[in-house]
Amino acid sequence: NVRAAFAELLRRSEQTDLKSIKAPMRLCDDTPLGSPEDVMDVALWAQGAFDYLAMGNFPYESSYILNGDGTLPPYPFRVACGGAMADPTLPNKGGD
Repeated sequence: NVRAAFAELLRRSEQTDLKSIKAPMRLCDDTPLGSPEDVMDVALWAQGAFDYLAMGNFPYESSYILNGDGTLPPYPFRVACGGAMADPTLPNKGGD
C-alpha cells in the first residue's frame, strides 16, 4: 500500500546504501541519491503525483489538471490505484 511504501522509502533514506531505492522506484541511473535529502526529493516528487490525481479526481473526464494537453479519465485516482492493485508483483500486506 502507499503508506507502507512511503514509510519504507523514508526508512531506506536513513541507510548508507541508497542504491536500494533506485530499482523499486524505477529511477534512472543518473538520478542523484547521495543523501537522505535526495531521497526526500524523490518522495516529494512521488507525493506530487498523488496530489495532482486528488485535485483532478472528478467523476467525469477532465483536462483541468493537464491544462488541455490531455484528458484524465473519470476518477483518475481510482484508475491509478486500480492499476497498482492489479499488479500481482506488488506485495499485498493489507491493514490500510
